Amino acid sequence: MKRCVLCCFVLAIPGCAALVGCGPVASLGSTACSFSLSITPTTATLDHTVADNAQTYTLNVAVPKGCPLPPLPAPRWTVSDSIDASITTGGVATCKAAAMNPIVVSTGSAEPTATLICN
Repeated sequence: MKRCVLCCFVLAIPGCAALVGCGPVASLGSTACSFSLSITPTTATLDHTVADNAQTYTLNVAVPKGCPLPPLPAPRWTVSDSIDASITTGGVATCKAAAMNPIVVSTGSAEPTATLICN
């Protein structure tokens, strides 16, 4: 008999419903499969006057051994300062001008975030 545990994965992304999946137990006696998200790099510095002025950000998912990868929607990349920086749907950020403050890069949800410094 295959043993499954019900795991709920909820993301705070506008327009997204709660995602539910069934997967194997992480370890004997455990009934929880959790995951964590991170963005790499956590900080990048670009010079808007340089020709190769781009940084690719990546969303990473970490799950405990024995747990399935959760069904996640594609990230909706955003920058907090769209005047001084832009980011593509593929996560490639570009500085358009020097920014007074560090720019927050996110995937459309509150966590995780990264930082872009535009010089």
